[in-house]
Amino acid sequence: MYIRWRQQSLLVGCAVIGLAWMTLPSVCGEEAQEEKIIPVSIAPVTRSAVYQEVRLLGNVLARRFARLSSEVDGLVQKIMVEEGDYVKTGEVLCLIDSTLTELSLLESRSAVVRAEASLNEAERKHLNAVELSRQHVIADTELAALQADVQIQKAELNRLKAGYSRMEELLKRHRIRAPFNGVIVEKITEIGQWVRSGSEVFVLVEIDTVRVEFPVPQVYYNRINSLTDVHIQFDSISGENFQGAIQSRIPLGKRGTRTFPMRIDIENSKHRIAPGMSARVMLKLLEPNSDSLLVPRDAVAMDPDGNEWVVVIKNRRNALAGIRKTPVQTGKLFRDKIEILSGEVSEKDWLIVRGNEILEDDSQVRIMESLDL
Repeated sequence: MYIRWRQQSLLVGCAVIGLAWMTLPSVCGEEAQEEKIIPVSIAPVTRSAVYQEVRLLGNVLARRFARLSSEVDGLVQKIMVEEGDYVKTGEVLCLIDSTLTELSLLESRSAVVRAEASLNEAERKHLNAVELSRQHVIADTELAALQADVQIQKAELNRLKAGYSRMEELLKRHRIRAPFNGVIVEKITEIGQWVRSGSEVFVLVEIDTVRVEFPVPQVYYNRINSLTDVHIQFDSISGENFQGAIQSRIPLGKRGTRTFPMRIDIENSKHRIAPGMSARVMLKLLEPNSDSLLVPRDAVAMDPDGNEWVVVIKNRRNALAGIRKTPVQTGKLFRDKIEILSGEVSEKDWLIVRGNEILEDDSQVRIMESLDL
């Protein structure tokens, strides 16, 4: 009984081993086929206008810079601001002693009042003389003399009023005011100091809007205008781009460098940019006849002989897709893209951008990622 059971067990074991041996080649074949399928990433071919990026260095300048001077001689009586203070248009910055001017203004006002009274009296006498002349009581010469006196009094009054207005204007000039919004960057005088007309008192710089000036090589001069796309970065403000428009092109180049200055005004309400800082300017210049085919740079591979080629996906809708390798001729680089000048590539195609170096014409690929650039 035991011997029969051993024989049956031996037969079953042999059957299992034989079945396993028969199925082993099939499993190994599937694994080998799976190893030939290469995972790849793909991206589309696009057609668009092509821009050349020109990078230049510039400097931040003050759009307006004023050396404020006294308009009168006098003693500095009061200073209202210090260096670094922000001031607004019309704000009083400094007072020049005006005691003598105020006294002269009172004197001038008194003279005007006296002249007005004299004119009124002359006009009254003239009116009386007109009535008497109608009654033939006074001579015509006396009437004419009274009329002339009225004209003289009017002229005198106008002269004194002009003098009074002059003194009023002179009194205003004892107050030095800010001509525009800005920051006091230099204070040149102190209280008690005597200043003369024309003496500098403050230096005022506009900062709400700053100006970036940069030199442009002559080869780009005629390709730049007010519609040119401009991006600006400042070393003092990392990671932030500013946009602006070309405000002016200076048509006077430097003989040594053949460069021409160009200027851009930048809004600076937060006062983060200051004159004297450096600026990095990037101009996007539209290339002539720039409707070009563009592909990702990683899609273009090169063989040892220097020939360039790309791999086109035949049907990206399938999980397992076929490929087509095609030679191409490339043009200019634009950041992460490159221009295709010739080759069997259209804007409807999708190209392999990762895994393309090891592919052959009969390779099968599995699309793992689609990059919509």
